[in-house]
Amino acid sequence: MSTRPALAIAMLFASSPQALAAEVEVEGAFQTRGRFFDSLSLTETEEAGLPEGSTLYAEHRLWLRPRLLVSKDVRLTLDFKGLDNVVWGDRPVIPRSFTNEPLLEDGLSAPVSTTDATAPLLDFTIWRAWADVDTTVGRLSFGRMPLHWGMGIWQNDGMGINAEYGDTADRVQFETLVQDTVFVRAALDTHAENFVNEADDTYAASLAAAYRSEKLVVGGQLHYRHTDVLDGGQDLDVVTADLAVEAELGKLEASAEFVAQFGGGDLPTGANDVNISGFGAAIDATLNVSPTKISVEAGFASGDKDDTDARIKTFSFDRDHNVGIMLFEQPMPIFRTAAPNATNGNRDYDRVLLGNSISNALYLKPTVARALVEGLDLKASILLARAAALPERLGDRGSYGTEILGGVHWYGYEHFELDARGGVFLPGTYFRNFSTETIQGYRDTAVGVQVTGRVRF
Repeated sequence: MSTRPALAIAMLFASSPQALAAEVEVEGAFQTRGRFFDSLSLTETEEAGLPEGSTLYAEHRLWLRPRLLVSKDVRLTLDFKGLDNVVWGDRPVIPRSFTNEPLLEDGLSAPVSTTDATAPLLDFTIWRAWADVDTTVGRLSFGRMPLHWGMGIWQNDGMGINAEYGDTADRVQFETLVQDTVFVRAALDTHAENFVNEADDTYAASLAAAYRSEKLVVGGQLHYRHTDVLDGGQDLDVVTADLAVEAELGKLEASAEFVAQFGGGDLPTGANDVNISGFGAAIDATLNVSPTKISVEAGFASGDKDDTDARIKTFSFDRDHNVGIMLFEQPMPIFRTAAPNATNGNRDYDRVLLGNSISNALYLKPTVARALVEGLDLKASILLARAAALPERLGDRGSYGTEILGGVHWYGYEHFELDARGGVFLPGTYFRNFSTETIQGYRDTAVGVQVTGRVRF
């Protein structure tokens, strides 16, 4: 642990004499991620819109997690986020002009908080905060906590190098270990407290258990989520069952996750009396024959052959489970706007056909990685994906496409890593066979490059 960050965080609590007695541990990371795309419009035809062309930008992200060890049995953990995906050069300061002002005067202001629920927080802010109390029978935790389970295809805490969101809930949970091998956890969550003193909130309850040994982890979670609906609507109830497995068999390491969701009620989008039944699964297996690693990831997210009825069968992975740098990561196609402003960022998403999460999909991603020297790895992958199910009118648009990926990962210095990856996306029939009066398909190849420098401690 670095002593300087620990002292800096401890100063935040300097006004409390009791906090000064607490030992502080800090972990965290700062990264800059640069991205280049050409072109996510997948076409140069202006009849489809204003093609975006080449885009190049870089983003900040700061994360700090101080832990205050109040006593041997009590600790407080906080997650701070700062400059979260703020683009380099964003929020320039425009100084007032007077006579004899300097010819050039540059500066960047600190981003401000936003009240827009759909926009990311841009300031240095407390993201999560929770307390742990170790009792004689188990651990009691309460507060605003990260949610993660298995491979993260359903609940993902957003702590990966390419993650952007993170699942969080206000939670009270109790967990215990039985005979050092069986983990049991029960939790109650508040996901949304809407209008005070109105029956319109969202809350959840979950029960999880897992068997853990040195080379095998098998766990299951049962989760019930309820949303009260105002004005005589039908309350929304969803039950999720999630089974996760991790195993090590000699040179083979494998993980898998299987999710099933069932429920019904009125959706916040306005759809009424819907019936939900979705399924998702992913498996990742790696064979380590040093200095080479061969891995295969495959996944399934159920789709819906009839999108006109009240039965919803489509399942979507968490947005922070990323497999490519364009496919299921960047909404496509994207166009420029006719009237750029600070709100739209000169991007038009009205024509997007495929979003930034794995949804209604079958995908396969084989990867070969090789360590050239200590601290330097090369990697090559191919990502193939198609729709799991489509309505009959879209029957000739089953393939999402293919993304060919290559990358290098360098970690020659302790606490510092440099990740560079690039890809070529070849649109499948889902894009190529799209047709309207003004556009006959999105057929152009897209190229993407992403370089991330990260300091972690």
